[in-house]
Amino acid sequence: MESAGMVLPPPYLQDTGDRPSTTWSDWETRFSTFLTAVGAAAYSATRRKALLLHCVGAEAHRVHRSQPTVTKEEGEDEYDTALRQLCLFYTPQVNVVVELFNFRQRSQRPGETTAEYVAALRGLAKHCKFGVLLEELIRDQVVEKTVHPILRERFL
Repeated sequence: MESAGMVLPPPYLQDTGDRPSTTWSDWETRFSTFLTAVGAAAYSATRRKALLLHCVGAEAHRVHRSQPTVTKEEGEDEYDTALRQLCLFYTPQVNVVVELFNFRQRSQRPGETTAEYVAALRGLAKHCKFGVLLEELIRDQVVEKTVHPILRERFL
């Protein structure tokens, strides 16, 4: 099916028992891009919600119908509420202790540049809730786990 020459994004979850091929966040981003591409900002909230429920797939649509109704927040329309309801269901809860453990265990790998290592640490730190300490904690991790002794000496 196409809309204004645009191919619809693949469903997030089509059949019971299926595993999604992507994260909810990635699917939502693709769907949002699709809505922008087809000019859906001009559509009514009812039409955008219908597009969401059509594109999300049969199983995800069933999940939406079976979940308790989410209270509409101030400034939300029915599309925003439906999207938030699906987000709440499909976005996994983050275990900060596990995320911190993974961050602290990450060493620089042989052949990995320092820039690549720092980028990997930033990705791991995303759910660690470091706040204003992020840069210092990344620096400390580089000092402790770098494979480059000269870099360690410069930091120390």
